[in-house]
Amino acid sequence: MIKCRGTFAELRIYFGSIALAVMLFGVSWVRVFAVEIAESPIKALTPIEMGYVDFPPWTYEKAGKATGCTIELVRRIAVDQGLDIQYHKLPVSRLFKAIADGSIDFFVGITSPLEVRNHIIFRDRPVMVAELNLWAKKGMKIPAFESISSEGLIVMRGYNYGHLADNIASRSIEIVGASSHQDLYNMLMKGRAPFALDYLGPIRETIGEAGMNKLDWRHVQSFKSYFSVSKKAENAEMILDKLHRGLDNVRAVDTKLKCGE
Repeated sequence: MIKCRGTFAELRIYFGSIALAVMLFGVSWVRVFAVEIAESPIKALTPIEMGYVDFPPWTYEKAGKATGCTIELVRRIAVDQGLDIQYHKLPVSRLFKAIADGSIDFFVGITSPLEVRNHIIFRDRPVMVAELNLWAKKGMKIPAFESISSEGLIVMRGYNYGHLADNIASRSIEIVGASSHQDLYNMLMKGRAPFALDYLGPIRETIGEAGMNKLDWRHVQSFKSYFSVSKKAENAEMILDKLHRGLDNVRAVDTKLKCGE
């Protein structure tokens, strides 16, 4: 959790020095100290907890370390803004619960799921865009997602797909749950169901071009992901400010930087 390192005694000394500066040097010094006061809370932040799910190539774990396009982007933002960010890989359901109770401070993802929507603050400035597709074996005709009825469909367990999971549940579709993107691909190739629903990035990262050559797909929808900060995070607005300010700075330096856009 985020804690302020400054004690009450230290704050008394701090504000006492401001009063002394006013008496000795006038109003101009107040402006200098005001800027320092505005910046001081973020300097006093202890590690900020970022949650993420297995979503290659954007966020995943390799050799026990968080990695991926979005993770590396956040690391660069942390350096730019002087933030200490800790990374925690969690299943989707646990991530949303952790955001709701404040044990995780922020994540990068879609904001529409009901489990998390009322527990976060975010800005309408996407960090990345993910393409959701309907997949099938090469050569198989793929219907529009809306027209699938009794056919079997492989989905990722715990994924909401931006409310599409509710749409699927309302129809008489036989659902087969996959524990990973590799598992989803394997079940599709073994004929467990004729179609699978998954994002382009994770599938491509998981199976490579050789695997992609064995599949056909049809675009379903694109989803924008945002810096989503828990309302229970201490200094939530300030964290969100820092993340977006750092994102602007990093992209200004590296104009070719793309992360799922």
